[in-house]
Amino acid sequence: MQIRRVLVTTATFFLALGAPLAHADVVVSRGMGNAPFTGRSFLGHAEMQPADEQAAIQAAELNAVDMYFARQSDAQTGNYEAVKAQIASNLSTYVLNFVILNEQKTDSGVSVVIKANLNGSMLNRAIQAASATSRTATAQRSDLLSIFVARQIDAVKSFDAHVYKREDHDLSATGESKARSNETDTLSHGGRQGQSIGANAISVTNEKTTHEGLQAQADARAHVHTTAISETGGSTVQRSSQTTWRLFPSADLNAAMTAVLTQQGYEVVDEAFAEGQSNGMLSMKTINADYSTGQDLQPVTLSHMEIAAKTLGIRYLVLGTMDMGQTGVDPNNGNVRVGVSVNAKVYDLAGRFPRQAVVVGPEQFFGESSTEQTAQVQALKLAGHAAATELAGQMQQIGLR
Repeated sequence: MQIRRVLVTTATFFLALGAPLAHADVVVSRGMGNAPFTGRSFLGHAEMQPADEQAAIQAAELNAVDMYFARQSDAQTGNYEAVKAQIASNLSTYVLNFVILNEQKTDSGVSVVIKANLNGSMLNRAIQAASATSRTATAQRSDLLSIFVARQIDAVKSFDAHVYKREDHDLSATGESKARSNETDTLSHGGRQGQSIGANAISVTNEKTTHEGLQAQADARAHVHTTAISETGGSTVQRSSQTTWRLFPSADLNAAMTAVLTQQGYEVVDEAFAEGQSNGMLSMKTINADYSTGQDLQPVTLSHMEIAAKTLGIRYLVLGTMDMGQTGVDPNNGNVRVGVSVNAKVYDLAGRFPRQAVVVGPEQFFGESSTEQTAQVQALKLAGHAAATELAGQMQQIGLR
């Protein structure tokens, strides 16, 4: 048993120097396996046979493969279940090497824990080979058009709250004012003039009295009574922020996603060729403009894309965005860290109206590097590969081909 482990490890080392495994997707996974003792002692007690430990190790290898797919998406896990028996019958193809971390024996059996290096590429090929797409002849496969846009927030316009208030007043007034004026004017003039004639004397007497009186009175009355009733009310309106996006060149991203979808057996149509033959119905300029100002495409843009795709004989339309978040710094190593959120949909155009067959996201991925630009590219590539793999997995699970 120990000899087998050394030989497998050595063989893997020399194969790793060659081209076939130079680009293999090697993943590390742990597994645990148990096996009962099959031997019996003279007294009838269970005893371990050489094959018992090997059986426990094989069970651990298969469990390591199980654990690997358990970390994948639900769709990928479901696809694995369809080929699990095939993989179990040829574990040496998928398990490159392993190390026993722990081994325990009881009175009736043996248990081992291993750390295994798995050939992820071969595991994915096994799933792909069992898919409905791979079982369909190339000439009978449906065309697929994939359009993804990578973008980052360029500006956010926020609006202050609009406040509306209403006040109603009911006013009345009462008061009193009174004015009185009295004026009396009396004029009196008196005089006496007399003349007497007697003894050669003449006496004359004259008296006049004048009296004038004037009285004036003016009354004014005003009554003021004040009552104020105030009623306040209204509303506050808060508008959502307007976000504009800065688009990133998506040629590399589309190439990476196209490679994954093509490897999964789908016939991917290049967007440039589709646009050139769509008579203007498919416009990347319009698509980019929609995605630069909003989360989704405008209905008229989607309608034109549907018409163009059906005219060109394209059955599946894949649309998605990769939104780059704020740039941060990893406190552990000081590298620049960028997050990317992925959203994607697959439309089946076979019917009268497009049908949303597959939805992925939102899912978050991170890229890390010494510079912001490199971290962004890494994050986009990682997100693109993961999104394409998930899309293909779900499409295979429901039999889209």
